[in-house]
Amino acid sequence: MHLDPSPPAPVAGFAETLREAIAARGTSLAQLSDRLRRHGNPVSIATLSCWQNGTRQPEGVCSLAAVEELETLLLLDSGTLQRRIGHSRRAGRPPKPRAPCEDWTREGPILDTFRALGIDPAASFNTHSVHAVCTTDAHGLVDTIHYRAILRPPSGRAGLIPYIDLPGVPTDVWPELTAVTGCRVVQRHAHSSRMAFGMLLAVDDPPEQRQSALIEFTLHYPLPYPRDRLVTYASMYRTPELLLHVDLARSPSPTWIEEVTMVGGEEEIVPLPPANRTATTVRSGFAPGLIALRWGYGSREDGADPLPL
Repeated sequence: MHLDPSPPAPVAGFAETLREAIAARGTSLAQLSDRLRRHGNPVSIATLSCWQNGTRQPEGVCSLAAVEELETLLLLDSGTLQRRIGHSRRAGRPPKPRAPCEDWTREGPILDTFRALGIDPAASFNTHSVHAVCTTDAHGLVDTIHYRAILRPPSGRAGLIPYIDLPGVPTDVWPELTAVTGCRVVQRHAHSSRMAFGMLLAVDDPPEQRQSALIEFTLHYPLPYPRDRLVTYASMYRTPELLLHVDLARSPSPTWIEEVTMVGGEEEIVPLPPANRTATTVRSGFAPGLIALRWGYGSREDGADPLPL
């Protein structure tokens, strides 16, 4: 029997790999913490120190999003750090993922719809870039939204992308989703509350390692669907590049437009110039949460369409 005198070395763990990558880049924990914060994934210097020393490991959606961003900042291949995270050290069962909303009244319909589509909400959807362009009708209400997304290589699951629509009030009118490029609709589900409509897209040519795939689809809201004066994007995971745009060319000029974000349970509202009939927001490294463009006519204090919580 031949014995190999030099067996292969064990694969380095998360802490060791992170520590070596930081040293190789010649950066500091303070610099990394600042970059993560500016990219929408705040992690304290103390937490980074614990991660690289092995006394703690990333747990939870926000921490895992920060690890993905660390791979980019440290010039590592995608998954280099994520694959090395060990099992949870927390006592008891880990908490279930939560929908990115402040008000959890819809958590049931949202998660029920994920399950009906056969999708684990705790799995990464590998979305690298999302562009959403909204057009309105003559009353300033959302008519169609055209989505373009660039997908990273899927991990552990073929390229299946869920889309969940949340009308403002219960309705029996389905939104019409049409696949345009690189994908097809393979499943639809309406929640019994009629407050959540799920649609599952399959990517025609799932990307392989170090490649990406582009898909496009359009969502149309036929009347009498309860149309809103807002366009939203919500995700449980970090989105490296995000663009939301609304085109109000077919509508009267709104008297006010605002950008609304809800991240980590905190809401922030930023007024935008209402003079133009367009509004755009661009985010790099948008953290798990919700972002919306919202507009209206008359006084802002008269009320605004509620976010789809």
